[in-house]
Amino acid sequence: MTFFNELPTMFKTTVSNELCIEVDDNSGVLSKAGKTTWEQRIEGLVRFLTQVDDPELDSDLGITALDRTELWVKAIELRSTPFAVEFLRTFAAAYQDWTLESRKRHIEFDRHIFLSKAEEIKALQQVLAKIDDENEQRTLAEDIAGKILLTCWDGIAIEIEQVLEEVADRFVNDEALDQDVRMARARRVSNIGKIFMKAGDHIAALGLDPLRRMMHDAADGISKHQLFLAERAERAAQNIDDADN
Repeated sequence: MTFFNELPTMFKTTVSNELCIEVDDNSGVLSKAGKTTWEQRIEGLVRFLTQVDDPELDSDLGITALDRTELWVKAIELRSTPFAVEFLRTFAAAYQDWTLESRKRHIEFDRHIFLSKAEEIKALQQVLAKIDDENEQRTLAEDIAGKILLTCWDGIAIEIEQVLEEVADRFVNDEALDQDVRMARARRVSNIGKIFMKAGDHIAALGLDPLRRMMHDAADGISKHQLFLAERAERAAQNIDDADN
């Protein structure tokens, strides 16, 4: 992923018993892959869409017919892959509503938001280093892990959307093709997106693994550490009331 290749240009990382992030104010904004690599990636995926041999993808598939395709079988095989649901849903978001009128959106990575999240993680790590209670340490460590996962995933998801929308745009909006061919191509892209979305929902129904749960908690603003502190304060208050009585 280009996102991970670019990380050293945004901040420096020291690996020890914990992750220590030092923000580099002189680093540049997240850039796209080198032109050659970027073009090779795009051209390879456009070529893949062109060569897909599954007549079902070019038909008007209903929701119930999506699982008849070869692509559905391959997507479901990803169920044991870490973060398969997130990947499939990101693929789907880029493709499932594609039409002849669709165009790429020029999605950009926001470096300032990324660095703000990195600073927040760094501050929480400093708090963690001062905690002696093992149970409290565990809850805050889960919060930090969730925020790190979410921050990295946000960068990855933006890159995926950039690539896939560029691919769909080139595949469908090739002016050298007549409108009927372009319409069939738009249907193919849309069907692929719908298959990925349905497969993602199918796999999501199997439940969250611990890492995905931590990331989803971070996305939903749920803090295990804050819940722990609130519960501890409630118990302390109850003990005081019991002592007074």
